[in-house]
Amino acid sequence: MSETQEKDRSILYIALTAIIAVSVIIAVKKNENDKYAPIKEQQTKQPPAQAGGFQ
Repeated sequence: MSETQEKDRSILYIALTAIIAVSVIIAVKKNENDKYAPIKEQQTKQPPAQAGGFQ
């Protein structure tokens, strides 16, 4: 009986670890998107620079 409870808890620990890992990854990606949002906004406002001299 003790083995069954231990297996159930180990699955719970694995699931909890997976949820925490996914949460951390999502938080980091959101922070990264927020960090580069001003740069992306600036790039959409300005037309791309054209290289001159070669025709």
